[in-house]
Amino acid sequence: MARCGDPAFAEVSHSERVASARAHLEAAREMTRARHLGRGPGGEADAKSAASGRSILRMLSDAVDEVVRGAAEFGLYDTRNRRNVLKRVALCALGGYGRRELNPYSDLDICLLYDDRLEDDIRILHKFLVPFWWDVGFKASYTLYSVSEAAALAHEDPQMFTAFAQARLLLGDSTTYARLRLQLSELRVRDGAALMTHLRRRENPENLPPAHRDLFNLEPDIKENAGGLRDFHAGLWMIYISQGTMDLEELQRTGHITVEEYLELSEALDFIWRIRNELHFETCNADDLLSFARQRQVAQALGYAGRKKSPSQRAMDRFMRDYYRAATRLRRFLQIAARICDRQTELDFEHAAETKDVPFKVYQGMLRVSSRDQNWFAEHPPRLMRLFWVCAKNRAPLSPAAQRRVRDNLWLVDGAFRSNYVVRRYFLAICNRPRDAGFALRQMAEAGLLGAYMPEFADVGGVLRYENFHSYPVDEHSLRAVEALGEIGNMTGRVANLLQETLEHVRTPHILVLAVLMHDLGKAEGEIHVEAGVTIAGAISERMGLQEDDAEQIAFLVRHHMLMNNIAMYRDADDLEIVRDFAEQLRDAERLRHLLLV
Repeated sequence: MARCGDPAFAEVSHSERVASARAHLEAAREMTRARHLGRGPGGEADAKSAASGRSILRMLSDAVDEVVRGAAEFGLYDTRNRRNVLKRVALCALGGYGRRELNPYSDLDICLLYDDRLEDDIRILHKFLVPFWWDVGFKASYTLYSVSEAAALAHEDPQMFTAFAQARLLLGDSTTYARLRLQLSELRVRDGAALMTHLRRRENPENLPPAHRDLFNLEPDIKENAGGLRDFHAGLWMIYISQGTMDLEELQRTGHITVEEYLELSEALDFIWRIRNELHFETCNADDLLSFARQRQVAQALGYAGRKKSPSQRAMDRFMRDYYRAATRLRRFLQIAARICDRQTELDFEHAAETKDVPFKVYQGMLRVSSRDQNWFAEHPPRLMRLFWVCAKNRAPLSPAAQRRVRDNLWLVDGAFRSNYVVRRYFLAICNRPRDAGFALRQMAEAGLLGAYMPEFADVGGVLRYENFHSYPVDEHSLRAVEALGEIGNMTGRVANLLQETLEHVRTPHILVLAVLMHDLGKAEGEIHVEAGVTIAGAISERMGLQEDDAEQIAFLVRHHMLMNNIAMYRDADDLEIVRDFAEQLRDAERLRHLLLV
């Protein structure tokens, strides 16, 4: 009626207009929720039949498009010349809505753009739309700008740039819309460096709010947390500034990302979207906190309960393990984006390496590997481990391109590599630097080499054992335990002084580092893990070719590491006498071990 200029529409009250829009929106939400849960005609939910996360976003975006266009038609009815207004304005969806990635209760970002003068008819449309969104129930960020005003704001504020650059035309003049796109394209070239600096702040977790820095947060905000959707968006924008595209399929076709990276990212992204959709549907709000209270309900909705009414603890562990795996992949996408954006830096390094004939070196704060000889690792596989020895010695992280080179060559890590004498010497040299070992082992784990060299470490990847004081997956807990050795020098107090002095007098620090790294590997088989851990530590030591006494000491420390658990749970670990008592218990156990050997 409104679109056709039907005189009868003038009799339709504002409340009736609002009610019709609200009813259409609620019907669309109910339909998409049924698809999200996989509900059949009988109303029973079946996770196997559920739509993908992306499909739900697209369905919701399309449904909201209809409401937004309908609302605009309601407002246009009261203007003197509807056709003339539509030639002067462009109603645009911005942000995630502009990308057609609208979650059930996400805020609605809409802009009414106009060219030149703000005419009376445009004011009439604007005044109608301002209250209409709120009356319908949208949390709308609605703005009115001229094309020149929007471009000026995008120039001043990187967040406004990213919002406008995702604009999608819903109704109105394509020429007005195209003028904004052209000015934004010019801004991307002119202000690219400043935009990139703003976007790349997210690479460093220290730039995030303290509550969002830890990827393995027990109650993560799946949008704002490290490993959340913000990481994915930041990576996309970095690539857009660098390459002018935000299409993942195009990046894969052009070789900027591998097929594996594309598929893993797509899977992880869809899983996070499914979680977010369920959180929104369940709370009827734009709530992105995956709290303890909601984890069980979300896991059940996503099919982790099977045919049971509620997921078991094992099913909950699988759900959170899958979440952390997906979050890790989204976080890794930032590294992929950095690799793409750092292409010029890599080219500068390649030129420097060519003139000096060096295969790898620390360049601009990162350890980089020349790509001139693609067979450099294959010609001598121990170079893979040597790279991380240099990483430990210089405390320099691998560049994203170097990390990709390592991942591309993990096929070289076989039985011969794991028992290779040179590889072992480099690995032990890393472990003999307890203050730097955690840093290097973290880099090794992120590149995939640690799990390939020590498959038992890969076996506990993402395994959750929340009993006692464990707060992280086993692999993450083990890495943080090794990294804690490097933090001893920054601690203060009597116990800290004792630990610092003790660490300085450890004659074989590699045994300590290896024992810390291996102490929980038995948890791949369950919470009762000590004996399994001792067996695994022995197998690793034998495969690596460690001396018999070294292997026995590692096994001894793994066998008795629960003594520290008892201290931490029931005694005051900041009491110097308690720490000395703990040392005496270990000394008595060591004496007993020697007596049994004799």
